[in-house]
Amino acid sequence: MSHIIRSTKFWLVGAVVAASLAGTAYATIPGGDGVIHGCYMKSGGTLRVIDGSVTKCKSTETSLDWSQRGVPGPQGAQGEKGDAGEPGPPGPAGGVDSFGTSNDSNIPPSLTPGAFVTVVSKEVPAGNYAVFASGEVSLTEDNDAGVLCQLRGEGQGIQTSNSELVNDANERDRISLIGQVAFVGAGTRTLEVVCRTEAAGVNAPFWNLDALKVGTLN
Repeated sequence: MSHIIRSTKFWLVGAVVAASLAGTAYATIPGGDGVIHGCYMKSGGTLRVIDGSVTKCKSTETSLDWSQRGVPGPQGAQGEKGDAGEPGPPGPAGGVDSFGTSNDSNIPPSLTPGAFVTVVSKEVPAGNYAVFASGEVSLTEDNDAGVLCQLRGEGQGIQTSNSELVNDANERDRISLIGQVAFVGAGTRTLEVVCRTEAAGVNAPFWNLDALKVGTLN
């Protein structure tokens, strides 16, 4: 009989503990709004924390809450300007401006013996340029002719090329000129190709002049 009583007591104690644990597991502390709810005993000062959604303070206790979110205060004054940060990496290179022109191959320039003749030219704004020019010199008479062509920027030579045309009325020679030039200040400048020969009967057809404006020249 005593064995049955002890078993019954054990079962009752277990049930009470299980119920207590279940209540603790489902308690919401702090509440969903972040507030912690408590009850303060008026006599003796005992404090206990409760789940405010399911438990209320007794008549002998005073309700006590904390961790409430207060009303936002006014915005503070702007702080002092901070020090400048470290320079960032260089950005991508900008675009390249291109300038180009050609002479009229239907009316090719005729070279005057003993004088420089402009065969193609282009006005460009001030800046740094990589310049490319190419074209032909040709004989129209049966005689020997040496031809000198020069790429110029504002009258100053950038690159010079020589060609020899020998005793053939249909002989042609292809010439290419490449160079760099820097124009400082404001306004426009002239890029040109000039050619000179000491013999008559020389033309300079099919000339092209192209200039690329760049940031720096190396």
